[in-house]
Amino acid sequence: MAAAAALIEPRLASFTLAVTSVTMALTPLLSFAGRRFASRLRSNRPVDTELTARPSGGQSHAIVVGYGRVGKVVCALLKEHGIRYIAADLDAPP
Repeated sequence: MAAAAALIEPRLASFTLAVTSVTMALTPLLSFAGRRFASRLRSNRPVDTELTARPSGGQSHAIVVGYGRVGKVVCALLKEHGIRYIAADLDAPP
């Protein structure tokens, strides 16, 4: 459509169409391969018990994963609306 409207060169349109077609064809194959090899890539280390702990019942709160720029804004909005939350971040200070 863009090539027909002379917005891009026909050569670029052909290349873009070819790349899009190849990636669309490869996506299901790579997904299948990823699921097949996932079990081989998993670690046999025991999982930390803190990561498997479930919250006790009766608590209604939001869970915010990531306390960067956007996470801080989300937490501020939750606090402003009186909604309890728990925030977790991979790079949290000790």
